[in-house]
Amino acid sequence: MILVDRKEFLKLAQIYERYGYMDDAANYYGVAGQHEKSAPMFEKIERFGKAGEAYYKTSNYEKALEMYMKTGKNKAKIAQVYEKLAEYTKAAEIWKELGKPRKYQKCMAQLNSMKL
Repeated sequence: MILVDRKEFLKLAQIYERYGYMDDAANYYGVAGQHEKSAPMFEKIERFGKAGEAYYKTSNYEKALEMYMKTGKNKAKIAQVYEKLAEYTKAAEIWKELGKPRKYQKCMAQLNSMKL
């Protein structure tokens, strides 16, 4: 098994970025844990799903939601972001639509606890 230091992935990312290979650069920035760097790169090349994941990892949930909405798919990720943003009504609607009763009930419980 070969273990590679994150610094090596960071160097790779910088090389790919320098030569204009933005998709590869963004991927390697992510592997290096530099999600704040990879997120806008993925967004720029219109890889909105990947951008959403990277923004989510940086806790920029508003931007993650924006990216996930642009993909037009993966409603489960959208529901998760709504939960992070404490928008439990929207999250519950999606979980119900997806047939996830436990997650729906969890959101409804959060809503009820907020009303108390």
